[in-house]
Parts: sequence; C-alpha cells; structure tokens
Amino acid sequence: MKTALTIYIGDDSAFAAVDVNGQIDLLALGESETGLPIKETLNTEKLFHAEVELPNEDLIHLELSLANLFSKIIARCIRVVDVYPDEVLLVVSGDSSDLDIYHAASRRAQIRNMTVIEENRSLAALASYGPKGISSDYAPAIGGLFWIRHGDSLTGSLPIVTREDLGAEEKVVKKPRVAPSAPSVISLGDRSVFDLQINRNRKKRFNLSWVAAVLILCAGVASVYYFAFSDSQESSTKLESAVVPVASVPVASVPVASVPVASVPVASVPVTSVPVTSVPVTSVPVTSVPVVDDEEVIEVEIIELGVVTLNENGLLLLAGTANQLLLSFDSPQEAVMSSLISILGEPNEEICGPNDLQVFKFDDLEVVFESYDMGSIFSQWFVSGEGASKTGLWTLDRFGLGSSVTELKKLPEGQVVIEEAFPGTNDPAGKFQIDPFGLGMLINGLTSNTNDQGIILQMWAGQGCQRFSEG
Repeated sequence: MKTALTIYIGDDSAFAAVDVNGQIDLLALGESETGLPIKETLNTEKLFHAEVELPNEDLIHLELSLANLFSKIIARCIRVVDVYPDEVLLVVSGDSSDLDIYHAASRRAQIRNMTVIEENRSLAALASYGPKGISSDYAPAIGGLFWIRHGDSLTGSLPIVTREDLGAEEKVVKKPRVAPSAPSVISLGDRSVFDLQINRNRKKRFNLSWVAAVLILCAGVASVYYFAFSDSQESSTKLESAVVPVASVPVASVPVASVPVASVPVASVPVTSVPVTSVPVTSVPVTSVPVVDDEEVIEVEIIELGVVTLNENGLLLLAGTANQLLLSFDSPQEAVMSSLISILGEPNEEICGPNDLQVFKFDDLEVVFESYDMGSIFSQWFVSGEGASKTGLWTLDRFGLGSSVTELKKLPEGQVVIEEAFPGTNDPAGKFQIDPFGLGMLINGLTSNTNDQGIILQMWAGQGCQRFSEG
C-alpha cells in the first residue's frame, strides 16, 4: 500500500500528516509540539501573495528557506514513521496560481512530483469524507490525505427526487370502513334486559325422568349378566360327560444290532523341507552431521554519517536529524559558505582557479564556486586524502574514500559503472560513476584497481574543475 505525506504551511506554523497502511496520523514536527514555527525563518506574506514580484536574491532566499523546511519535515517523517513517503502533497493557505517557487524548493529538497493544492480544497475533502471535530490548526493537513484518497468533494446542494420525477403517481391509501360498535344495552321487544325480574325465593322442582332412566339401565345390565353366567355353567357340564377313558397300550422293545465299523488305514505323506537362501544385507554408512549447539551471532557494523554527507546534487548537512539542510548546486556562495563555516570552521586554503573558479579547502573536502553576473554559485565538491572512516565523509549509501570495489559492485545494475581508467595500458587504475536515481546526476571517482582488491581513492560531483583526463 502506498504511503502519503501532507505538508500544510500556515501563517505562523507548519503541520504534517501521514497515511501509512491505511491509517491517518498527525506527525509531530517537534519533540513536544505538533507544529513547527516558521514565522522567523519564512516570510509567508511574500510567499502567499503571488502578485508581488520579488527580487532574485529574495526569491533564492525564499526557495532555500522552503527547501530547508521540506528537508526537516521529510527527515522527521523518516525518523518517526521509518518510511519515505511515496506521494507528497503541499497545502498552502494563500494563492496557488504561481507554483514555480514550490516546485523549485521541492527539487532542492530532493522531493520528486510534489502536488500543491489550496487550503479550501483540502477542507472541503475533510468535510465530505473525514471525521468531525478536527482542530482548525492542522485540519488542512488531515484533509489533504482525504483529498489524495477521494479527490475533490462535490459542491452545491443535492436535488430532491420525488415520485413524479421517477414517473410514478403518488398512491392514496384509503382506510377501510369500520363497522359500528355493538350497543351496550340489548333491547328484547318492548322491554329491556334490566327490566327482567327473577324470583330467587321459589323452590326448584325435582325431575323424576333422570331417576327412571337410571333404574332402567341398571335392570338391563343385571339381566345380561344373569343369562351369560347360566349359559357358561351348562356348557361345562356337557363337556365333562363327553370325556372317554383311554386304555394303556404295551409297546414291544425292538433289539438293535450293532454294526462293526472297519478301520481305514491312512498313509502318511512325507513333507520335504525347502532350504531358504539367506540374503546378505549390505550396511549403509551414515555420515555424522555436526550439530551446532550455540547460534553464531553475526554483528553488522553500522556506519554513522558525519556532519557533512556527500550527495549527487550537493552536500547534505546533519543528515537524518531535525536540523538537516541540503546545500544544492547552484546555491549562492554566501549561503553555502556560511553554513559550512558554522559546522566545519574556517577553510584551510583558498585557491583561485582558472575560468573564474574559486576553491575553498576544508581539510580533505574541496568546494568549488563558479562566478556569474548574478554572483558566485556552488558548482562542485571534491574529496581526497584520508579514508572516510576517519573524516566521516560518506554518501547516503555509505560509500567513501577507502571503500572497496566489491562494495560498489553490490549496487543494483544500472546504478554504477566501473571500468578501466587507462584501457590498453598496464595501469590497473579504474574509474566509476554512480547514478542513484537514474536522473543523470552522477557521483564520479577513481579506484586503485578494477578487481575486488581495489579501493576508492578520489570522489567528486558537479561541474567546474576537471578532475580526470583520459590518455
């Protein structure tokens, strides 16, 4: 499932919300606060009024401030949620007709395909598809996630559909007629039932018909029993007179002659024993498998990034922290140098190169600035000397001086190219190019060899000084 991040820039603070695994949460941009104050670092009055034309210096400063804000929010999202969002939506409270400054700042912060919408569209999506009772401070950030899910909400009142619109006539329900209730007093002729008088003192007559019926029934039962008993006595007398005595008849005993039985000899049948051949069983050798009682624990060394991280489009300061800042190429010299000096201190050496190039060395790190009519801009960085394990100058993929060619070859196919620096000679040196995102923004370098024993000797990115010449 795709993850989404919304950023809302208000007048005084910025808020962010994330959609991870179908769950929407408000992202706390501070350790104890949900919002990030931007009033001192970002001039929202100049940002939200598109009709005001800004000078180039103010425009570049505004882009750097926005890029710094975006980098902090992305770093906070990676730190809290541990995921880089697939889609980023920016909600602004002002006019969004001029989007160039937002897209330029997103490119500086390495955010691709950022979408920008106005605050009213986000609030409309929240009112149509989201819950009620969301605080007005961060409601646009939450509503942006519902806008990503469902799009713009319907506006205007909904029409009322009647039966006539559907082509059906309205049915009139008629109630059936109800019969009148029965009268409470029933009239019998010319008198009322209440006029009937009952004489309760008059004695009841004794009914003799019931007594006569009972007597007749008893007489009938007695006569049936009498005739049935007399018939049974007569039949038993006649049966006794008809019995005739029977004389005993002697039975003569018949002698039975014994019949001799001749014995039949039974011949014994010899049983031949069948020899069974024994089958030899070949023993199969079983190889013993050693069982390891204790599990082997492999410790993986985690390389920590230094204060300066090498990037294909510039230098990244304090990477992975809340104060992360990207010094991208084409940034003004004053802004880049002030940020580097605040972290690394004063440069060791200043060199005036050819073609109006100015080089500053911070120990093993060189930064190159190229002069234009608008002023000098950051154009290249270069590292050489001691290994990255001592200087802390790594890329985000943990490549630096001293890294092996074997580690370079572990990158996915299409991201790195390793070849001989001087083909056709006995020099084993190699050169490489890393393209992390396939956008043509490269990190170049030289190695001591092209086989697995080779290590990285030099690295650079950007345009300016020519670091390697073939031949």
